[in-house]
Amino acid sequence: MKIINVGVIGVGNLGRHHARIYTELPGVNLAGIVDVNPSQLEKYAGLYKTTGYLNFKDLIDKVDAVSVVVPTALHHEIGMEFLSAGKHCLIEKPITLTVEEGRE
Repeated sequence: MKIINVGVIGVGNLGRHHARIYTELPGVNLAGIVDVNPSQLEKYAGLYKTTGYLNFKDLIDKVDAVSVVVPTALHHEIGMEFLSAGKHCLIEKPITLTVEEGRE
């Protein structure tokens, strides 16, 4: 079975559930999580036995796919970084703040 390396950007109210579910899926490795809150990051990195990063760019080369679970204003910036690197993205809704960003 091929292992898919995934990451979660933002481990707040919803993101922590993305991380938990990834750890429960066969064939999935939670390669890392990202959060700007160091205590949140440490808590969930320890709980899910993964690496925590303060900067989402540190995760790009370590994953095949990510969940982007941050405030909507950051969806476009973060999503485009991962998409431009050829990564698959699950982006919480709304996907972006504007229709133009969404089309991009």
